[in-house]
Amino acid sequence: MTVSGGSNSGEHVRDIFPPLPVVTVNGSMKITDTFEFLLGSWRIERTLKDHRSGTRGTFNGMASVADQRPCSSFSLLVGAHYEEIGELHWGTHQSSAHRSLRFIRRDDGTLAVHFSDGRPFIDLDLRAGAWRSNHVCGDDRYEFTTRVMSPHVVEERWRVRGPTKDYDATATLTRYLRGESRPREMVRRHK
Repeated sequence: MTVSGGSNSGEHVRDIFPPLPVVTVNGSMKITDTFEFLLGSWRIERTLKDHRSGTRGTFNGMASVADQRPCSSFSLLVGAHYEEIGELHWGTHQSSAHRSLRFIRRDDGTLAVHFSDGRPFIDLDLRAGAWRSNHVCGDDRYEFTTRVMSPHVVEERWRVRGPTKDYDATATLTRYLRGESRPREMVRRHK
């Protein structure tokens, strides 16, 4: 077990350090607050494999988790907007791709993750360093495992099964550090 320490003085240093202290156990890193840890910009590398067709694919891009504080002192909800944008290569198909989610912070630092239209998606609690969750959509079942690998790396695994779906996806999200260049499309969208 290793323990890391640091300052959380209130400066906007999320792109450099997550909220601390953190503890590494069994290859996953414990964190104190899922919401605060995920804020910032992330590089995404995702691999996909369809077990029915044998098709393989990749998604490479960027995700932004932008804090959205309540507009009024009467609002108790604090959330963030998650947006990813990038290039999808699926078999011989190539195109741009994106998705948006809403993160709603709970008092204990965990998240309720919703689709951009407000429908519930999954819960996310990375305080122990890893989390498993499920989402049922019609006859399809989505199983997720998310692990914090380091202060700057998160791994996400999806297993999707249903009457017409049978695929795996593995994504590595790597935090952009201060001074690293980001894809122009994402920088323009978030200024």
